Amino acid sequence: MRMSLSRLTLAAAAAAAATVALGVGGTAVAAPAGDSSPPRVVATIKIPLRAGTINSTFSFSNDDLAFFRARLHYINRTHFRLSKITLRDSKCDNRSVYADVTDQDGFIHDFANHKGCGHAVKPAAITLSDPSGVHYIYIRLYACNNNPVSPCSDVTASSHHSNPYW
Repeated sequence: MRMSLSRLTLAAAAAAAATVALGVGGTAVAAPAGDSSPPRVVATIKIPLRAGTINSTFSFSNDDLAFFRARLHYINRTHFRLSKITLRDSKCDNRSVYADVTDQDGFIHDFANHKGCGHAVKPAAITLSDPSGVHYIYIRLYACNNNPVSPCSDVTASSHHSNPYW
């Protein structure tokens, strides 16, 4: 069967519209228009997930100050879950350690460890969201206290973990 350029263009336009309507991971079926015969399938377009994976792991440290580990699971475009979370204070400097959960729009949530040197906290799993959408998540790790003599440390940021639903 020969297909004219206009019908190929129509199939491509239908695929683009399906991407918008269905989001990633859907299937769109396009049929030729302007034909009086019953519709027939011209093409089935599989729309793959984009770069990034649904599940990934954060595991990094801020020099010798703190260590953070968590499993990230993207639920959809706006929601994600962190589980198996560990935040360890590695340095005996009388400062608490913090891990800020951040997306492209900024701060979402924080984890804190006030137990001191050598201790770890293991917070419960948590589902978080950003109503405007989560394109990627990263963690900001640092030590801090209210004492002006030993202020906050430099922040170490994890790599960005991209949301495959975008």
